[in-house]
Amino acid sequence: MPFVYPDSYRECAFVVKKSKFRTKHLQISKLLHFQISVFVFFVRLYHKQKPKIIMAQLNPYIHFNGNAEEAFMFYKSAFGGEFASFVRFKDFSMPEHPIDEKEADKIMHVSLPIGGTSILMGSDVPEFMGQVNENENRSKISIAVESKDEADKLYNALSAGGTVEMPIGDSPWGSYFAMFRDKFGLEWMIDFDPR
Repeated sequence: MPFVYPDSYRECAFVVKKSKFRTKHLQISKLLHFQISVFVFFVRLYHKQKPKIIMAQLNPYIHFNGNAEEAFMFYKSAFGGEFASFVRFKDFSMPEHPIDEKEADKIMHVSLPIGGTSILMGSDVPEFMGQVNENENRSKISIAVESKDEADKLYNALSAGGTVEMPIGDSPWGSYFAMFRDKFGLEWMIDFDPR
């Protein structure tokens, strides 16, 4: 049974009285009380002064040439969940910045939470800003999964209609891995490391 650190002087006294150190000698008992109190004090001090680690959260943001809605419906079907935001250009039209009718229904911003901490975000690029090269060498989106089943499920869903660069399977470095481009031209890596 693991040792549980006492939380107060009274609990320390109880531990001493109930332990094998119980003795008729009051001085030894007081010494033990003092030692345990000092120990508890330093344990608490350590936990209060422990630095809090603040991690930046990285979320991919993807631009599309007018098919962001179709792409994000596809990603939602693969990952599940609900959109945190889904905003069209017409939702933010202002007299000083008119929106062209053919751009009004395009997506200004969409975000899809994935898991507990990640968010996949994107938008359509208005035509006046040019076109996104859908076959350029974009950064890959890497997904670390918790099981082979989850890896297979995401691989089958996301690679449907796309181009597989490395089929899912055991990699030379020991993880269960896949690399592919989906039907919208985005590059993905799926990785399950059992270690």
